[in-house]
Amino acid sequence: MSTVPKSFTLKAKIFLFLLTVFCASCYFKPTPVYLLKPQLQEGYWLWGKYFQVGHSDSLEVALAYDRSYKGYYKFNVIIKNNTRKPVLVDPVKFYYQLVWLTSESPIIDRIYAVDPEKEIIKLAKQESREIAAYRTDSANRALLAFFDLLGDLSDSGKNSANNLQNEVSSLRSNLEHQVQMQSIEKKLKQWQVKALRKTTLPPNFQITGDVFFPVKSEIEKIIIHVVVNGKEFLFPFKQYVEN
Repeated sequence: MSTVPKSFTLKAKIFLFLLTVFCASCYFKPTPVYLLKPQLQEGYWLWGKYFQVGHSDSLEVALAYDRSYKGYYKFNVIIKNNTRKPVLVDPVKFYYQLVWLTSESPIIDRIYAVDPEKEIIKLAKQESREIAAYRTDSANRALLAFFDLLGDLSDSGKNSANNLQNEVSSLRSNLEHQVQMQSIEKKLKQWQVKALRKTTLPPNFQITGDVFFPVKSEIEKIIIHVVVNGKEFLFPFKQYVEN
């Protein structure tokens, strides 16, 4: 009958105690929810959201706040071109302004919409690095398994244990890789398919998409400036923060 050394038992008890204290002390503060209430009267309801509407020279822009999303304000935009000429829609020209009053003069800071093309490039690079790291890890594990096999062919018990450990390591690596790739693909879909991207809009056509702005928690009022064909459409919101 085997016995467990007292020193090991004491270390195990200390580890379990520290682990229990750590788990009990863990607390993650909920992320604030930013709500923007539209201030324009002209508009309509669609998809459970209120779209404020602006008109200028046969152009129509409708904007609705969707939600706060990972540090961004997310808006839904519908742009209709009722003119006789094509117009360029470029979301990187959309912005809102922050104004600080100082003793000398007001300070104005423009916060521009997130550029979908830059986000797509960053995710493409992230995807490439993830694939390269996974292939490198797979090749290293295959090489180690080969040397383990050559190390001691006579010790079948040791080889079985090594084979099991390699299989577990391989399974864990595959799962982590799949999770990373699914996360990247989901983000790519957001920017490639759902986001409003730079588009030449023909006459009598409309375009719909999502626009993202960085969140500023300290402001109470926000005015989104949608710039299309040299015209500015202003959409005021009042911000509420709920925790």
